Amino acid sequence: MEFTGPAVFTAVRTSTKRKTLSLIGLRSYLETEVVSKCLNNSVSVSAILENTVALVAFSLCAAIGLITVLRSMLSLMSSFTRHFLRAPYNHFQRYAKDKDSFVVVTGGSDGIGFEICDQMAEQGFNVCIISRTLAKIEIKLKELQVKYPKIQTKAVAFDFSKNAKISDYKEKIGDQLKDIDIAMLFLNAGHINIGNFHEMEDQEIQDSIMINSMQPVFTMKVLVDQMIER
Repeated sequence: MEFTGPAVFTAVRTSTKRKTLSLIGLRSYLETEVVSKCLNNSVSVSAILENTVALVAFSLCAAIGLITVLRSMLSLMSSFTRHFLRAPYNHFQRYAKDKDSFVVVTGGSDGIGFEICDQMAEQGFNVCIISRTLAKIEIKLKELQVKYPKIQTKAVAFDFSKNAKISDYKEKIGDQLKDIDIAMLFLNAGHINIGNFHEMEDQEIQDSIMINSMQPVFTMKVLVDQMIER
């Protein structure tokens, strides 16, 4: 039988019938043993090597698959625990001084803003909504008072798209809220335009900038000292 591929044979002392490794090392000895087994069992070296490589590749793939499955299971368990088993985080216990503490929510008369108001009122906070239309604010605050009779409410009508100066914010927001304890401030008000930018009206661009960019900065500016002092 003819063998191909690298194979180095070590010297064998026939007198003692014991194999001794040459300076080439253990690798040469092992290769010699593989060739010897092939001769005894009529199995080719390439077949043994192919089977060995296949076994190693299969073991490696199995290990990677097992790790991937375990990571997915841990992630799923963590998500399930976080959303279904863990008790809701109580912001009132952490941030409220007492029953007179307020949360202030800009754009809180609808959508996500009103949901924030509802959840904070459920935890025990009093609620102040800053939004454009006073009538709509009052309707939403009455809904909260019916649902949570113990809370206090406050309405501040302010059009973020029409007031471009910090002085306006100080006069119409800061002065109205200076006597309440603001535990949390949610800068939720926002404005979005859908369409091609070059087709938008100038007023739409201006409203987006004033509400989305100036509103959170200016509102925080007029209330931050009051919140730090608490």
